[in-house]
Formats: sequence, structure tokens, C-alpha cells
Amino acid sequence: SITLSLSLFSEVPTSAETSMKMTMSFILAVTNAGLLLLDHIHFQYNGMLLGILLASLASLLQSIKHHSARLEVIGSVLFALLLTFKHLYLTLAPVYFFYLLRRFCFDDDTGTTRSGRSRFSFFKLLVLGITVLATILIPFGPFLLDAKDQIPQMLSRLFPFQRGLCHDYWAGNVWAIYLFAQKIAFFLHKIGKNKSGLLAIMGSIPFPFPEITPPMTATCLLIGLLPAMYCAWRAGSSSLVPTQNRQEALLYCIVYSSMTSFMLAYHVHEKAIMTAILPMTFLAFLSEDGARLFLRMSTLGHFGLLPLLYEAGELSVKIVLTICHLVWSLYTLETVHGSKENTENAGLLQTCDKIALVVAVIIIFYTEIVHPLFFQSFMEFLPLMVTSVICAVGFLGCWGHCAVLMFRSIAS
Repeated sequence: SITLSLSLFSEVPTSAETSMKMTMSFILAVTNAGLLLLDHIHFQYNGMLLGILLASLASLLQSIKHHSARLEVIGSVLFALLLTFKHLYLTLAPVYFFYLLRRFCFDDDTGTTRSGRSRFSFFKLLVLGITVLATILIPFGPFLLDAKDQIPQMLSRLFPFQRGLCHDYWAGNVWAIYLFAQKIAFFLHKIGKNKSGLLAIMGSIPFPFPEITPPMTATCLLIGLLPAMYCAWRAGSSSLVPTQNRQEALLYCIVYSSMTSFMLAYHVHEKAIMTAILPMTFLAFLSEDGARLFLRMSTLGHFGLLPLLYEAGELSVKIVLTICHLVWSLYTLETVHGSKENTENAGLLQTCDKIALVVAVIIIFYTEIVHPLFFQSFMEFLPLMVTSVICAVGFLGCWGHCAVLMFRSIAS
């Protein structure tokens, strides 16, 4: 989209990046197979929303280089505007809050006290709070005129907890693994009744899976976001984090928070992974570890989006788009990071990645061709369940890898 393009061109790279890397990262982002599949074949307006997010991040990253408080305010206002378009980005708010609180509201360079501690500016906090709250409240003005009737209606639509923990097609997160384990345990518990041996033991064990409620997921999500809050605070401190690392640290906080929301939030849609993949595109050009994480996240994310396009005529389009983007991503990043080691795991794709790609090809062949032809009336949700669980296992690894890189980025 135009918004996405403008925000990417306004991006300021770290000192290690060249103009060629900027161009390559731009092309890699705007040709993302997930965006093409979602916005131009499926539905929704993800490109516009992600464009606003990246425009907000671009303002914050530029403010680090130019030491501009004005750009920090612009970045916060753009994020507030994004929340008025779609509240699901609310899980990124803690990162913005702690980063801007430390970066904008404390005077590190000239406002230190005699003890050497940074001086807190209540005036700056007031400026930031007024601009953000005004941006959020103004669009809701007409609804506030009839708050008694409108606000409950809005809340019921913004937080539709009655829809359940997961969609019919589970997003590949922690709860997909939980529901899969629940189904396996229920099956073993059911067939174990009136049997002997091991099955009898399984049948006698009480069913161990409680229902996951919204407060439970909210608690898990809050705990999961704590590392990002800490790292965002560190990223906002010029005395703790070298200037050249602050941009990278902030982006990793956003990617980690997006991953945490995807993995732990209630009733997550599979397309929510795009919020993590797009910012990760830029980090892929900064290090080989970042490139590997991007390749794994984007491959798993696009693989998880394929079932959204279920018409037979869409099969070739979605497969070709996904493969082309993977090949282009791999070629681009290998060109940037080209490994000189002559080892088995030289390059960005390691042995585990190659095995995972083979497994993905087998699953796609089964779910798209074999199952519809031979088992269409038998266990019709099996392809979706297999896709979700495989993605969930892979995303668990990506989530942990992202946490490691996030903490590494704030190491002074």
C-alpha cells in the first residue's frame, strides 16, 4: 500500500546499513507474500494498518539518530491513531509506554541531578499524555454523546469473548498446542474405558485440561510482555544502551511483543503474525541471526495463512507466491550476509530448517491434494489441525529465539 511504502522509505537504517540494504529491505517488505495473499485475495486492510505502525516506528527510529523530541511525539500520535483503527495493536502499547517514558520523559544528557541520576520531566509526560489521549478520544467523540448505549455495544464488539479461545481454524500458537493435547487426552481417556493394560490406566486418569478463560490468557499475556517492557525501558536509556544499538533493541521489542500477543492472546487470528514479520524484515539485514529468524517466521507465517485461501482455483497462486517470496528472501539475505564457512550449516538455512521445509512440503501436499481427493468426508478438520500444530511448534522456537536476540540487543 501507499502508506506502507511511505513509511518504509522514511525508515532510517543503522550506521552499518547501506542504501542498497534499504532498497532491498523495502522490496522484501512490500512484496511480502502474506500481505499479497491477505489484502489482494483474502480480505481486510492489513497493509494500511501495518504501514501506520511502521510509520510510527520510523519516527521513533529517526528520533534516536536526530535526538528529536518532536519525532517521538509524532511516533506516539501515529501509534495512537493506529489504535483507533484497530485495537488489536494494544498489546504493543506497553513497549511504547516504557520506551517513551524513559526516552522522552527523562532528561539523560542535560537534565541529570547532582547524584548523576536522570531528571524526570512531568511537563513532558503531560505533553505526551495529552497528545495521545486527544488522538484516541476525538474519533470516539460521537459515541460518547450516547455513552450509555454506545459504549457497551462497542466493548462487546471490540472484545468478543463469546467467540471462544480459538477460531474454527486455530492460529498456530500456544493454545493450538493446548487444544491438540486436550483432544489427544480426551481420545485416550475415551477409548481407555472398559479396556485393560495401558489403555485402562489412561482411561482412569481424570481429564486434566481446564477451560481457558479470558482472564487466564490476559494474565499469561501480561507475564509474557514483561521482558519486552524491561528491554523497552533499557532501549530508551542512552546511558545503558549504545546509540547504535537502540534502534535494533526497539524493533526487537516490537517483534517480541507481537509474537507474545500472537502466542498467548485470546481468540487470535492467524494473520496477526504479520505484525511481527514486517518489522522483522528490517532486522533481517542487521545480522545473520536476525536473517534466520525472519526466514523462519515468514515461512511459518505464510504456511499458516495458506488454509485461508481454500478455493481450488487459488491453490497455484498461493503456492507460487509463497515459494517466490521465500526464494527471493533467501537470495537477498544470502547476498547480504554471505557466509564464507565451508561447513554443513554454512549459510542461513541450517539442517533443521531444511528438514522443516521438507516436512512443510509433505504437509501441503497432503492437505491440499491427498486429503481433499481421498478423505474429504473423513476428519475434515484434520488438515487445519495439522497445519496449526506444526506452525505452533515452529513459532515456539521463533518466540524463544526472538527473546534471546532482544536481550542481546540491549547488552551494554
